[in-house]
Formats: sequence, structure tokens, C-alpha cells
Amino acid sequence: TQDRSTTRIIMTDAGISMDEQLIARILDKSYNPEKSGQGWGYKIIIEVLARLQGTLSIDASSGKGNKITITFN
Repeated sequence: TQDRSTTRIIMTDAGISMDEQLIARILDKSYNPEKSGQGWGYKIIIEVLARLQGTLSIDASSGKGNKITITFN
């Protein structure tokens, strides 16, 4: 979706929803994937988005998959 000053890319899936703890860990800027070996993809995406003045949000509240939104202002 897009309005005059914001562009959003929205992706959804019908898989298993992420739990709140996992979402919080993914979105935590201080998260270090070296400790667990997991989460590198999201870490890289968040770093790139920060340089492009973008954000990432994850909504799994439906319990039926995840809605991932990338926003550029």
C-alpha cells in the first residue's frame, strides 16, 4: 500500500504464528544471532531498513500465520 509519504510492503503467510517472545527478540535492536545461530535473516533486514529509514513490524495476533510489514517514510 502507498500514500503520499509512506510506502508499505505487506507479506502474509498461513503457517504457524510466531509467539510474542520470538517477535520481541527479532525486533530487539540489541539481539545478537551469534549466540543462537538463528535470526540472521531478520537481523540483516532490520539493519538494511535502518539505513534506508524503514521499519519492520510483525503481527501474529490472528494465530493463523504472520503479517510482516515493511514501511518506508
